Amino acid sequence: MKLVKTASGKTRIKMNRQEWSDMGKKAGWLKKADFVDQLDQLTDSDLQRLMNRYSYIKTKEDAIKLLINAEDKAVRTGRLHPGCSLQEVMNVLAPRKKINITPEDIQPRKKINITPEDIQ
Repeated sequence: MKLVKTASGKTRIKMNRQEWSDMGKKAGWLKKADFVDQLDQLTDSDLQRLMNRYSYIKTKEDAIKLLINAEDKAVRTGRLHPGCSLQEVMNVLAPRKKINITPEDIQPRKKINITPEDIQ
């Protein structure tokens, strides 16, 4: 990277492609591009989860806008790491409902002895 004086007297930064690429990796630009590529994998069930949670989402494009904005905000606030997956963002926006099952809820099957006399 070099600082170069222009003919008008202004100072400009001159860098080669590798330096620009390294700077982008450090800033997380490539990770952001990976996330945007994952948006093609948005399934109908993911879309339905978002529609159920947010009433203003009517189309897939609305959902994609929401996901991009949510990913930006979650990374800035530290809830998610840069380069997080689509499912991680989905779990922050519209978590799946967890069903808590305790051992008491699961009862073993009882054996019933039926004799031929019981059938008649």
